[in-house]
Amino acid sequence: MQIPGGCISVRLRRRREVVEEALPRLEEPLTFMDKLDIFAYSLFGGLASSVSRSFEFDKYLARAGIEVSPTLYSARVLLFTLISAYAAYMAIAITILYSGSIVAKILVLILASMIPVMTFASFMIYPSLKASSRSKDIEHELPFLAAYISTMIRGGLSIGEALDRLSRIKDLPGASREAKRILRDIKVFGKDPISALEDSVKEHPNKYYRDFILGYTSTVRRGGDVIHYLYSKTEGLFEAHAATIRRIADRIAMAAEIYVILIVLLGLGFYIFFAVSTMMPGQVGSPFSSVVSLILFAYLFMPFLSLVTLLLVDAMMPRMIIPINEPNKTLILSIPLGVGVALAVLYA
Repeated sequence: MQIPGGCISVRLRRRREVVEEALPRLEEPLTFMDKLDIFAYSLFGGLASSVSRSFEFDKYLARAGIEVSPTLYSARVLLFTLISAYAAYMAIAITILYSGSIVAKILVLILASMIPVMTFASFMIYPSLKASSRSKDIEHELPFLAAYISTMIRGGLSIGEALDRLSRIKDLPGASREAKRILRDIKVFGKDPISALEDSVKEHPNKYYRDFILGYTSTVRRGGDVIHYLYSKTEGLFEAHAATIRRIADRIAMAAEIYVILIVLLGLGFYIFFAVSTMMPGQVGSPFSSVVSLILFAYLFMPFLSLVTLLLVDAMMPRMIIPINEPNKTLILSIPLGVGVALAVLYA
């Protein structure tokens, strides 16, 4: 029995369509940044490789966790520096042609000359800032990460399963990112979990996290008591975390005391000078006798000093695992009320 060729071709075409629909589509449209990277690499390929080796971008990018080729990052740096230099040149040329002021020409020349330098410097500093942020994120979450891993392994899960669950926890974003990197090395590159853990901390910026992971891997390789190591290490991490919080609390208390002393002394001093200056005939023209200076001191300088103090205290505070946004909401909602009270006092 012969099957017509047309029926066979139809069946093969339908089977191919079914297979193509079942397979994932690997082709994705290029984004604007992808096209820009391609253009930068085609323009500065050889020079970018030399720049990458000169500035050791491979080490800094690995510490920062930036998953970009060092040569491609160097090409991106050179491209944006070239674009900023061209923009600075155009600004200088337009100013020289259409501005008659010598002061404006000199000012534009100085500011425009700094644009490419600042662009290049910002790309050079960015990996260090990213590495510092990565280190701080994992340092704040490390005690909770250790406790979670200890509980999972004590419950009978493997380290791979524990990392898979850790990667889905949104309350630990830094630890979740680190777990995803390790799982990528295991599932995509075929590494065993212990080797993937060791490779993930070779260039990690946080030494406490690196010591924790390397201590775990060495305990596993020696055949030691992993549960005992994890529990003892977790206890030590929580004790160190509590000590850090106590030190931060002492610093915040000192900053609050200094703030209160400054507010009281400056307020009393200025109001005393204002009262004395208004009562003495020879001091009527002094800065302390002006009502405008009193208003600026009360409604501009003092709130600015309070804002600077709040920012300093916020910078000293440790990052919370679960953010507390109620004080920020209260501050934002109280700003219109404060402005209304100030205007009512001024125009009463």
